[in-house]
Amino acid sequence: EIAVRLCVEAQVALGVEAIILPSPLTQDPTSTYAVELEWLERGEKIAAILAPHLQTLATVAISDVALRGTDAWSNRLLDVILDQLTSRGLSGAYIVPVMASEEAYYYTHPRTVGGLLRVCNGLRAGGARRVVVNFAGTAGLMCLAAGADTWASGWYRSQRRMRLSDYEGEGGRVFPAFYSHPLGGEFHMEHDLDRVVAAGFLPRVHDSTPTSSGLMRALSTGQKVDNVAAWRHTS
Repeated sequence: EIAVRLCVEAQVALGVEAIILPSPLTQDPTSTYAVELEWLERGEKIAAILAPHLQTLATVAISDVALRGTDAWSNRLLDVILDQLTSRGLSGAYIVPVMASEEAYYYTHPRTVGGLLRVCNGLRAGGARRVVVNFAGTAGLMCLAAGADTWASGWYRSQRRMRLSDYEGEGGRVFPAFYSHPLGGEFHMEHDLDRVVAAGFLPRVHDSTPTSSGLMRALSTGQKVDNVAAWRHTS
């Protein structure tokens, strides 16, 4: 209860628009979800006292280990999670998948992605007014079609995926990558984007943002990625 209270108090002090109720990571496919529910119920009571005017989002932190073994629509753990959360009339959810079985930037296993889609769809169908997905990579874009209304991501790998081994102090160089929203994916800058432009596909992947506008202008006039210093792939 002390941990839950500290988490809620910190969010209130930050001036958040909604309280994310903390919950332990779910890893066991045979879990009853009882421990997680105890955390969420304590969180609801504390939030009702400290921030009665704010919406609460129940954390659904689930490892891909609990999703990969079974088809999403036959996964008994997902049945339990959705039944328990929707029956309590929670106002929303904050979904955090944790990557343990893959090492890529994005989830690629169909059962993992399918599980995320089912959770989003089930929560929305069960009455959740807000569903937020974080650390899901580009699968988060698919979650928007399945019922989520907010997809959070970021520039760095640590903002795109939640993998516990990432916090063990490893370092490395960061190379720029161009994200195209029309494509729902991204291009490496060493060769890939130049090849796309040379093939005449720039209009299909064009996505101008405050960060990419200079790059888009350069490519539209026939220049290469290397001509744009901020986007140059250097080792």
